[in-house]
Amino acid sequence: MRAVGATLVTLALGFLVPAGVTMAATAPGATDSKKFQSYLYSDAYRAALAAAWKKVPPVSLPACTNLSDGDVSVTLQQEVSFDAKGLPKSGAWWGHYPIKGCGTERTINILFRAEPSGVRFLVTLPGHTRANIVLQRDALTYAFIGAGTKVADCKDMEVADTAFDGFGLTPGDKTAPESGPWRETWTVAACSKMLAVPLEFIPDATGTTINQHPAEIRELKK
Repeated sequence: MRAVGATLVTLALGFLVPAGVTMAATAPGATDSKKFQSYLYSDAYRAALAAAWKKVPPVSLPACTNLSDGDVSVTLQQEVSFDAKGLPKSGAWWGHYPIKGCGTERTINILFRAEPSGVRFLVTLPGHTRANIVLQRDALTYAFIGAGTKVADCKDMEVADTAFDGFGLTPGDKTAPESGPWRETWTVAACSKMLAVPLEFIPDATGTTINQHPAEIRELKK
């Protein structure tokens, strides 16, 4: 595993001042946008974000000693309410943090959830997967099983990136509805290899079926 402690500190310091934050519009009065923006500049937010960045897997970062950040976006998942001190006491939001270096771009995704006891966080899979947290967890099994067909006896696997490839099960299908199946490619770091693992997500009334086809998995150049 490469040393990235200094890199993470540098990135975190950049993200602690959210000059490029954009926040998805919400219903009038649902979330006090002024209080929320004020919180994003607070010491409390700095502490939560710094702690979250310590949990970002090194494999999720481009293999560079010097990385740069981009515009942060914030999307509310649940409306946020605040206590008398202006700190979030309920609600949840996503922070999406783009980084790039050495010709590679990644987006780190962190879910923040406010509770009366404080703000908790969860570093989820990087990239642009459409899968929710539960579906991400389920799909990991399929991605790792697929990667295992290309790397024998590898016990050390992590997802380095995810990409949304399109709706429908046929590439190039412009008529596929957004409510139906979709395709993604997950980049899996498996021991000494980087593997592109295509996945199919097929939702229905009972849940979502996940398919992967070992014959389509390919090794990527580092």
